[in-house]
Amino acid sequence: MIGNGRRIGSGLGTLGFILAGVILANGGDESLLPAWFWDTPEIPGVRLAVGYSLPYQDSETAYQEAFRDGCWRLFTDWESRITGGRAHASAPEGTMHMGDTFAQVIDSTLFPGFMKNVVRLDSFSTPEIRVVLVGTGKANIDRNLTKAPSEKPAISRSVLQARFSAPLYYYLSSSWKEAEAKARIELALSGFAVTKGLGSVKDQAALSVMNLETHVFLINVQTIHRRIHDQSGVVTIWVRGSVIPAESPNDEPEHE
Repeated sequence: MIGNGRRIGSGLGTLGFILAGVILANGGDESLLPAWFWDTPEIPGVRLAVGYSLPYQDSETAYQEAFRDGCWRLFTDWESRITGGRAHASAPEGTMHMGDTFAQVIDSTLFPGFMKNVVRLDSFSTPEIRVVLVGTGKANIDRNLTKAPSEKPAISRSVLQARFSAPLYYYLSSSWKEAEAKARIELALSGFAVTKGLGSVKDQAALSVMNLETHVFLINVQTIHRRIHDQSGVVTIWVRGSVIPAESPNDEPEHE
């Protein structure tokens, strides 16, 4: 599917259009989006996040939804608690995933005030998705449109990182949102997790169930790379951040 991409100020800047041929991954094998979308810029003293929404006919509605989504991601990435577990069953034939039960805990009462101070840095719309780049301050960024990089990003071993790939859904924004959320779960599990036995499945003594549990604080999380893979039909998110074990459900970390 070939469509036109456009950049819109949406009331926060000069209204302008940049027309470009776009072949998005759920309808083709390449895409054009701003450079900042694929690889998050490193801006000293400024934290960044991307918000996603459907490309509603009402452009203002699409913008406001994507802006709020980006603000919320920026807010929760500063500090949130991840708690829950991943159950799997082990048998002589192998291991079977039985489901995840994770929750993200955050004091949402602080969000309205936080959102008032978030800066909109750029916005771009295609027939399949609306994306907005937001930050904790003003910054000069690369707004050039680029194809989805085919190479895997270089991964640093000096900081804790994790990734997650989500399927390409009919609504592309759903794919990216799922990948963003679950990459943070993987980050929590990578930072601190313990395995606990849950016993055996009834009438199947050879099938034992284990639960990989984590109760941590995620601090200063940042999505650093995004990729879209046509052949495998997935989008992939890479994140980094600090993980602090929570000793008790009411434990509060010292945020630097």
